[in-house]
Amino acid sequence: MIGDYLIDIGITAEHFCLQAAEEGLGTCMLGWFNEKNVLKLLGIPAKKRIGLLITLGYAADEQRKKIRKELNVVRSYNMYSDKNK
Repeated sequence: MIGDYLIDIGITAEHFCLQAAEEGLGTCMLGWFNEKNVLKLLGIPAKKRIGLLITLGYAADEQRKKIRKELNVVRSYNMYSDKNK
């Protein structure tokens, strides 16, 4: 079936990121990037395709405080609601 390899990439990427976290590393999966520039930067032949990039590194010492909206502001049931106005 066409695209089955994308499922395999997703499963592999998940395991990679989970193992990195176990080792104390942070990751970020990128599916939206300038593929032509990445191919050039990494010296990959133009005929090849990149399905996913995963950045890997140590987290910054200081993390920003997460400010989350209240749940009732971001959800609605059985109707559209623009509560951000």
